[in-house]
Amino acid sequence: MTELKFKGGEAKVLELEEGKQIGKIKAILPETRNDYKYLDFFLELNGEKGELKAGYPAPGVDGISPKSLLGGVLKEFTGKEVEKGKDYDLDKLLVGKPCSFLVKKDGKYWNVVRDTLKPNDGGQ
Repeated sequence: MTELKFKGGEAKVLELEEGKQIGKIKAILPETRNDYKYLDFFLELNGEKGELKAGYPAPGVDGISPKSLLGGVLKEFTGKEVEKGKDYDLDKLLVGKPCSFLVKKDGKYWNVVRDTLKPNDGGQ
Protein backbone atom coordinates (compact mmCIF):
# COMPACT_ATOMS: atom_id res chain seq x y z
CA MET A 1 0.00 0.00 0.00
CA THR A 2 1.28 3.46 -0.87
CA GLU A 3 2.10 5.67 2.08
CA LEU A 4 0.29 9.00 1.99
CA LYS A 5 2.40 11.11 4.35
CA PHE A 6 3.66 14.48 3.17
CA LYS A 7 5.30 17.62 4.54
CA GLY A 8 3.56 20.95 4.41
CA GLY A 9 4.85 23.41 1.84
CA GLU A 10 4.29 26.79 0.30
CA ALA A 11 1.99 27.51 -2.60
CA LYS A 12 3.97 27.93 -5.79
CA VAL A 13 3.53 31.35 -7.34
CA LEU A 14 3.74 31.29 -11.12
CA GLU A 15 5.65 34.19 -12.62
CA LEU A 16 3.77 34.77 -15.87
CA GLU A 17 2.51 37.59 -18.03
CA GLU A 18 -0.99 37.72 -19.41
CA GLY A 19 -1.18 36.53 -22.99
CA LYS A 20 0.29 33.70 -24.99
CA GLN A 21 2.11 30.85 -23.25
CA ILE A 22 3.97 27.91 -24.79
CA GLY A 23 4.16 24.42 -23.34
CA LYS A 24 2.91 20.90 -23.82
CA ILE A 25 -0.06 18.82 -22.76
CA LYS A 26 1.35 16.77 -19.88
CA ALA A 27 -1.74 14.74 -18.94
CA ILE A 28 -5.51 14.57 -19.28
CA LEU A 29 -7.41 13.25 -16.26
CA PRO A 30 -11.13 12.83 -15.59
CA GLU A 31 -12.55 14.87 -12.71
CA THR A 32 -15.98 15.24 -11.11
CA ARG A 33 -16.87 18.51 -9.36
CA ASN A 34 -20.33 19.35 -8.05
CA ASP A 35 -21.86 16.46 -10.04
CA TYR A 36 -20.32 17.73 -13.31
CA LYS A 37 -17.76 15.66 -15.20
CA TYR A 38 -14.68 17.34 -16.63
CA LEU A 39 -11.45 16.43 -18.34
CA ASP A 40 -8.62 18.31 -16.68
CA PHE A 41 -5.79 19.14 -19.08
CA PHE A 42 -2.47 19.63 -17.29
CA LEU A 43 -0.37 22.04 -19.33
CA GLU A 44 3.36 22.14 -18.61
CA LEU A 45 4.83 25.56 -19.29
CA ASN A 46 8.13 25.90 -21.19
CA GLY A 47 11.13 27.11 -19.23
CA GLU A 48 10.27 25.18 -16.06
CA LYS A 49 7.74 27.86 -15.09
CA GLY A 50 5.34 25.24 -13.71
CA GLU A 51 2.03 23.92 -14.95
CA LEU A 52 -1.55 25.06 -15.29
CA LYS A 53 -4.79 23.12 -15.40
CA ALA A 54 -7.69 23.75 -17.78
CA GLY A 55 -11.00 21.95 -17.30
CA TYR A 56 -13.11 20.96 -20.29
CA PRO A 57 -16.63 19.50 -19.94
CA ALA A 58 -16.42 15.72 -20.45
CA PRO A 59 -18.34 14.21 -23.34
CA GLY A 60 -21.85 13.00 -22.55
CA VAL A 61 -23.45 9.73 -23.60
CA ASP A 62 -23.64 10.94 -27.19
CA GLY A 63 -19.85 11.39 -27.38
CA ILE A 64 -17.79 14.44 -28.31
CA SER A 65 -19.77 17.15 -30.04
CA PRO A 66 -17.94 18.97 -32.84
CA LYS A 67 -19.28 22.25 -31.40
CA SER A 68 -18.05 21.60 -27.82
CA LEU A 69 -14.84 23.03 -26.34
CA LEU A 70 -13.30 19.55 -26.50
CA GLY A 71 -14.44 19.14 -30.11
CA GLY A 72 -12.72 22.44 -30.90
CA VAL A 73 -9.47 21.26 -29.30
CA LEU A 74 -9.56 18.03 -31.32
CA LYS A 75 -10.15 19.98 -34.53
CA GLU A 76 -7.18 22.25 -33.76
CA PHE A 77 -4.84 19.29 -33.16
CA THR A 78 -6.09 16.90 -35.86
CA GLY A 79 -7.13 19.42 -38.50
CA LYS A 80 -10.50 17.65 -38.87
CA GLU A 81 -14.00 18.02 -37.45
CA VAL A 82 -15.09 15.39 -34.94
CA GLU A 83 -16.96 12.61 -36.77
CA LYS A 84 -20.02 10.92 -35.30
CA GLY A 85 -19.26 7.29 -34.36
CA LYS A 86 -15.48 7.64 -34.65
CA ASP A 87 -13.33 6.75 -31.63
CA TYR A 88 -10.86 9.34 -30.30
CA ASP A 89 -7.99 8.35 -27.99
CA LEU A 90 -7.12 11.64 -26.30
CA ASP A 91 -3.90 10.26 -24.80
CA LYS A 92 -2.58 9.35 -28.25
CA LEU A 93 -3.89 12.45 -30.01
CA LEU A 94 -3.04 15.13 -27.44
CA VAL A 95 -0.79 14.09 -24.53
CA GLY A 96 2.83 15.10 -25.05
CA LYS A 97 1.97 17.50 -27.86
CA PRO A 98 3.49 21.01 -27.88
CA CYS A 99 0.83 23.65 -27.48
CA SER A 100 0.13 27.34 -27.06
CA PHE A 101 -2.68 29.02 -25.17
CA LEU A 102 -3.65 32.34 -23.65
CA VAL A 103 -3.71 33.00 -19.91
CA LYS A 104 -5.22 35.78 -17.87
CA LYS A 105 -5.02 36.52 -14.19
CA ASP A 106 -8.13 36.29 -12.04
CA GLY A 107 -7.20 37.69 -8.64
CA LYS A 108 -4.17 35.68 -7.56
CA TYR A 109 -4.79 32.75 -9.93
CA TRP A 110 -3.91 32.23 -13.59
CA ASN A 111 -6.66 30.92 -15.86
CA VAL A 112 -6.22 29.30 -19.24
CA VAL A 113 -8.57 30.76 -21.85
CA ARG A 114 -9.92 27.34 -22.82
CA ASP A 115 -10.85 28.01 -26.42
CA THR A 116 -7.29 29.17 -27.21
CA LEU A 117 -5.52 25.79 -26.76
CA LYS A 118 -3.79 25.04 -30.07
CA PRO A 119 -0.81 23.11 -31.38
CA ASN A 120 2.35 25.17 -30.94
CA ASP A 121 3.28 26.74 -34.25
CA GLY A 122 6.91 27.02 -33.13
CA GLY A 123 6.68 30.75 -32.57
CA GLN A 124 6.73 32.70 -29.36
